[in-house]
Amino acid sequence: MYLCLISFSLGTIGFMALWYSIKDIILKKSIRWPNLICTSLIFGVLTMIFCLIIQDFFLHAFGLQKIENIILENLFISALLLVTIEPTLNNIVLAITRKKHHTR
Repeated sequence: MYLCLISFSLGTIGFMALWYSIKDIILKKSIRWPNLICTSLIFGVLTMIFCLIIQDFFLHAFGLQKIENIILENLFISALLLVTIEPTLNNIVLAITRKKHHTR
């Protein structure tokens, strides 16, 4: 239970990082921090791979079945959270960056 929760939260962070990176690349926005983009892409990919390996190993070690279902549920919930939370986070980040520009 705790393992699934930890891997789910890590997977969600990875999806967030990947989503922002891919969105910037697709929309061809002016990327101010290419290092940050590369880091988040790498972090996102590694996090998802790590979560899949850890879940697979521990579920086999404890003799549990339906690994694919748990992984698919995590992916679905992560995608759902991404769609619902991302616009709000994007607005918060925009507000913070605007505030910094005004103070200069």
